[in-house]
Amino acid sequence: MPGVGSTLLWHEARSRALWAALAADRPITGDTRIQPAYAAPARTNPAGIRVRVDDAAVAAALRADAFVVTDTSAAAPAARPAGPPVIRYAPGREDDAATVAAALPGARLRAVPGHGTTLDVAVGRDPVTVRHVTYDRNVAEGAPVTGDTLGCAGTVGLPAKPAAPAKPAAPAEAAQPAAG
Repeated sequence: MPGVGSTLLWHEARSRALWAALAADRPITGDTRIQPAYAAPARTNPAGIRVRVDDAAVAAALRADAFVVTDTSAAAPAARPAGPPVIRYAPGREDDAATVAAALPGARLRAVPGHGTTLDVAVGRDPVTVRHVTYDRNVAEGAPVTGDTLGCAGTVGLPAKPAAPAKPAAPAEAAQPAAG
């Protein structure tokens, strides 16, 4: 908002559920009153996934869903292979491949050693439906926790548990001269 800075518009029903959960020290993730369940959740952000697609319509639909798409349909084979789309990716890119697969229900995943960082989608003869995927960092990056289970030792100079009271030191014994 000009002259004001960043603003936030609260969704009334969700904000009431959020504050109630916080007051009760309940997890706030996974509660559909606070955060809706997504039809096609994405493990990683589509905007960071580079994909080559050999079908113009599928390429356009993935691009509209924020994937970084290169349309290679001009070089696609005239005769499509039988079956659903195949997603080829380099080992280590499983989460990105799963995000693309969430957008292409029924797609098969193939890890290819030595494959580059860009994923390849080869569309087969089966009809392809492209679903909208939703990347929500709050859901993708970890399980819910509550304040009583979250140990934050060393954070802001506070220990995770209160320190036990110090025991008084034993009085020093007087040195006895050696008998001789």
